[in-house]
Amino acid sequence: DVSWVGQQLPVVYESIKAGVRLMHPVLAIETVAAGGGSICWFDGVQLRVGPDSAGADPGPACYGRGGPLTVTDLNLWLGRLVPDAFPFPLDRKQAEARLEELAHQMRQAALSPPDLDRLAEGLWELAGEHMAEAIRSISVAHGEDPRQAVLVGFGGAAGQHICQLAERLGMRLALDPPLAGLLSAVGMGLADVIRQTVTGVYLSADRVEADQLEQQLQAVEQPARQSLVDEGIPLESIVCQRQWEVRYHGTDQSLLVDWTAVEGLAAAADAVHVRRFGYTRIGARLEVVAVRSRLVGPSRQGWPESPPWGDQSASRAGSEPQTTLSAATVAASSRQLLYCQGKWLEAQIYHRERLLPGESLMGPAVVVGQGNTTCLHPHWQATVGADGGLTLQHLSQADSDSLASRAQAERPTWGGDGGCDPVLREVLAHRLAAIAEQMGLVLAEAATSVNIKQRRDFSCAVFTPQGELLANAPHVPVHLGAMGATVREMLKRFPDMRPGDSFVTNDPYAGGSHLPDVTVVTPVFDPADGHRIFFTANRAHHAEIGGLAPGSMSPRSRQLEEEGVLIAPLMLRGDQASRYAPVRQLLSSGPYPSRSVEENLADLEAQLAANQRGAERLLELLASYGQATLVGYLEHILQASEQRLARWTERLANDSYRFEDYLDDGTRLVVQVERLPAGRLRFDFRGSGGLSPTNFNANRSIVTAATLYVLRCLMRDAWPMNEGAVRGIEWLIPPGVLDPAAAVQAAGAEHQ
Repeated sequence: DVSWVGQQLPVVYESIKAGVRLMHPVLAIETVAAGGGSICWFDGVQLRVGPDSAGADPGPACYGRGGPLTVTDLNLWLGRLVPDAFPFPLDRKQAEARLEELAHQMRQAALSPPDLDRLAEGLWELAGEHMAEAIRSISVAHGEDPRQAVLVGFGGAAGQHICQLAERLGMRLALDPPLAGLLSAVGMGLADVIRQTVTGVYLSADRVEADQLEQQLQAVEQPARQSLVDEGIPLESIVCQRQWEVRYHGTDQSLLVDWTAVEGLAAAADAVHVRRFGYTRIGARLEVVAVRSRLVGPSRQGWPESPPWGDQSASRAGSEPQTTLSAATVAASSRQLLYCQGKWLEAQIYHRERLLPGESLMGPAVVVGQGNTTCLHPHWQATVGADGGLTLQHLSQADSDSLASRAQAERPTWGGDGGCDPVLREVLAHRLAAIAEQMGLVLAEAATSVNIKQRRDFSCAVFTPQGELLANAPHVPVHLGAMGATVREMLKRFPDMRPGDSFVTNDPYAGGSHLPDVTVVTPVFDPADGHRIFFTANRAHHAEIGGLAPGSMSPRSRQLEEEGVLIAPLMLRGDQASRYAPVRQLLSSGPYPSRSVEENLADLEAQLAANQRGAERLLELLASYGQATLVGYLEHILQASEQRLARWTERLANDSYRFEDYLDDGTRLVVQVERLPAGRLRFDFRGSGGLSPTNFNANRSIVTAATLYVLRCLMRDAWPMNEGAVRGIEWLIPPGVLDPAAAVQAAGAEHQ
């Protein structure tokens, strides 16, 4: 579980838990499918960690009940658990047997795994990458930078990963509470008593009368305040915290702004919007939706000032705090080997209840507590607090930006297939996919139209410098694999791209689908040498783009112009400045102009913001791994996806499959699927009809996307969606209903 905590506890007022929508205030907590029970396995091409879990029964292999290899087994093998401190015996031999099985599977796939130690550490790093990406994603959603935060661990296994995660995220400080393994239960016992109220306002910010609003707030808050008093909480100790809930006119995405005077509300809201989305809505009118009040009655059960396990430290060392390890602490410690960064290190083992306040421990070390174990890496120092908690600090002189780079540089790599490190390949693939998903978070929250915000009709992706798809977040199926053609078309039209440029199009014959799907493409350059290293792009369904009918999806349309405004590839941003004037003019022109030009432009701003957020994350990735490593591994990532398709294709029962059907107007659709040598597939649509007289004509991009979506469903696995998948597929598409002439309207085909 991951949560971002600022000055106040993060509260959301609408959430989905276990598929159930809750309209109730709850803490903003995201769950990650990466824990001690996550199963480690090999799919024939890639090393995987999760999402399946061994659970408590049979549990990890080391529990001795026949369980699979899990993250807990890795922690045991790598010396991050102290077997004698566990509540029941752990079987290291069972963990070893499972590691041997996985190594054998890799050798059968013509890979050369390293020794078991490095294999275990590689899988452990993959698990850590899942956790780190969850923290990055929730930071993006809040518009925060994790490098400026402190990492707090909770749960029995958090301490075994806390230094690793902090290094990956560039965080220099971490806190390990004294009862981390019981933190949820302890928190419930120590929680404040809170009552929450909502006072509806629904006025423009410039029409809010401060005195009148204060009277309303007092009237609404009084019953909640009295409720706390009735529970025995002194009136003078109750604290009232308020937040403005605001939104920009024409949007339904609310922003929570800390309480401030009405006169300063607009500036405060703009600051929140810039922090979360990277731009300001210039000229947009601000509306006050409500004021949310939290009345807090402080808990009468405060956090203990002394360690919760008693005061053994004081009894043996007096009340004076220690600045170095006492002789008694050293005498009570033992030693154990800890595998870290490719080598075995001798680590000191300390029992937390015997540590003195103020004592400092240097890594490598392992601290065993009641219900949790903490591993201290080299270059890390832990200082014991008065309550028994540990404050962890990285002692490197490097700044936060280069901390992650140093951690990666110190990591040993191992050559698998053709010099490829499978662990590093999977880490980079996960990072790229997560960046595409983080772009989607920004787009969904910043957009204006219902189609994007609520229907989530968009896709975000990352591409190579040549326009090959690297990572496509699993958003809308019809966009899968289809944007690469658009990016490559932009390269042809604008060969002299520069930093700060962005481009826009909805042209169905420049890699687009139908006109409401508008694509924004942004090149990403290495600031060190100016080389283009990536593209970010997103495609979003605008609710209105013109045409015969509102919504731009008229069943009566027969020509492309009747669907709406055609945006041929066009520069949207250049020289670090937006170029909306030509786009505005285009959207307002033609026989069937857009009916919501301002909404179109607002959504384009959101699309630009999403691409920019992706570019920022890609540059962070570049800083961590360097251009040579990063660009060099792009091909390995594509090859892995191609190999996964080939393995699945080889298991097909037949060499050929055929199907045909007819549209309502009688137009024939035919597809023949053939298995080719080397695990390739051919989709032959020859025999399909000519142009449909209705608007049910598709283009090549839609056919490609639909094919890939079907394959992904049939594979029933997390097939990496990138250009490598396309390499193993051959399409034969005749002119006609599936490849119409440029003048024919292409909407509706994706709804089949």
